Amino acid sequence: MATYRPFSPFFGESIIIILFASVVLGGMTSVTGAVLGGLIIGLIQQLSSFILPTSLQNVSVFSALVLCLYILPQGILGKKGRAV
Repeated sequence: MATYRPFSPFFGESIIIILFASVVLGGMTSVTGAVLGGLIIGLIQQLSSFILPTSLQNVSVFSALVLCLYILPQGILGKKGRAV
């Protein structure tokens, strides 16, 4: 990416939040879940560009994240923790 865009110390700031969302969506205890979460977020971003303006792609990602965590609090492939 540094060959296509100017490089600065704050280069990954815009990407790190989406990466964190993909890990949480897939499940914090599963590497396969994190990969699956990343694929799902990528699909949501690309498919939402048909409906929403490009500047609102992250809104669709975070609304899908909130909806998924409401249904599955541990993530898609995450293991259920013990109840407190």
